[in-house]
Amino acid sequence: ATAFVAHYNAPLFYEQLAPGPDGKKDRRFALVSVVGFSMAAAIYAAVMAGGFLTFGRASAGLILNSYAATDALAVLARLAVLLSLVTGYPITFFSARSQILGLLGRDAQAFAARRPGVTTALLLSGITAVALNLRNLGKLAAFAGACFGSFLIYVAPPLMVLAAQRRGLGPPADSWRERLLHMGLIPLGLGLGVLGAVQSLR
Repeated sequence: ATAFVAHYNAPLFYEQLAPGPDGKKDRRFALVSVVGFSMAAAIYAAVMAGGFLTFGRASAGLILNSYAATDALAVLARLAVLLSLVTGYPITFFSARSQILGLLGRDAQAFAARRPGVTTALLLSGITAVALNLRNLGKLAAFAGACFGSFLIYVAPPLMVLAAQRRGLGPPADSWRERLLHMGLIPLGLGLGVLGAVQSLR
């Protein structure tokens, strides 16, 4: 549900990407995205298939929980997950921190500028407190992916395009079909989100 949700850092990655010989980044960014997502898909598919073929319907939401605590390879896999979390968490947290402060307004942003350490500690404490009380990671991931993934993939982009076109920003719609396509994606995304959320809570 959240395997390919990396768009929140896409602008940052695009900004830091070196331009090509023509001075543009579009083709290089597309290549990086395709290669990165393809490699991730292959790894996810291998892990998913291996876990399901081993445990079937008894697979835990976090597949490593299905293996014995004394399984040497599973221990190595848990250590690899720990390393991944330690090194990858700051990237995710950086984006979450910026978005939360943006939602809280200018006062919160001013406080964060004055006391960045305190702000980070407060946010980390809140996130950790919630994480410590979760018991079913699979259900949470499925629910979050259904709601937020569907919104960010199918609903938010067409809403932004339509709003930008109304304000005269960017290229105008080439035809009424393009506008109709954008408008059609919104109810589709909402429907998929509701369906996915209901299924994940069963």
